[in-house]
Amino acid sequence: KKSNNKVSLVSKDLEVIEGFKEAIGAEHAITKSETFDKRTNKTYTGYSVQIGNELFVANLINLGVTSNKTDVLEFPNIEEKYYSYFIAGLFDGDGSIRIKNNKSIGISLISTNEILTFIKNYILNKFNIKPKYYCKVTENKPNVWRMILYADAFKFLKFIYSDNTFKYYLKRKYNVYLNNLDYMERVCRFRKISQYDINMKFIKTWDTIREASVKLSCSYTTLFYHIKHENIFKNYIWKYEK
Repeated sequence: KKSNNKVSLVSKDLEVIEGFKEAIGAEHAITKSETFDKRTNKTYTGYSVQIGNELFVANLINLGVTSNKTDVLEFPNIEEKYYSYFIAGLFDGDGSIRIKNNKSIGISLISTNEILTFIKNYILNKFNIKPKYYCKVTENKPNVWRMILYADAFKFLKFIYSDNTFKYYLKRKYNVYLNNLDYMERVCRFRKISQYDINMKFIKTWDTIREASVKLSCSYTTLFYHIKHENIFKNYIWKYEK
């Protein structure tokens, strides 16, 4: 029996629609539309493509993509090697990135509670990435949540953008990451530090000062001070990785 299910992809970024078509080998036409928003008094351009292939639609439904996905979507049952791509796709659609005064970076990601809970637990256990805030977006939609990261924002971006050969990242967000990559690598709190005993025998390399300070039960600034002044701290010598 033929199904009437169809999938429509809508975006204000034409590259998203074109990349989607290329990735699945579709030849469907792209529709352009313009919508006037009375609140902002601006006209916005959008693009969309509609796919009616039954097998394609069925596979998406099996992965949890439904007509009310905003309220019920769960993390799909996919191999771990695809996690970063899926999360990057979420970030492209419902994420934001902010660089403030070339000194700090913050990111926000919006999705269902089920999706964000899975991601929050995964990045904590896998990379020791800890969101700063986790909260509902609005009371009108009880299952729409927001996750915000500051101190570990760069580590999160490095994870979702780990494949530098992948060509379907949304460029306007990916380029913010790339354009600040060198700077962020130099920022002290994002640099790796090495731990030595008092005889300069290597013990371990830590991804960030923050990670080491948590283990040592001390503040980030305290450990930073001792590294900067080349002091022995907690009976260890600490140095930035070159």
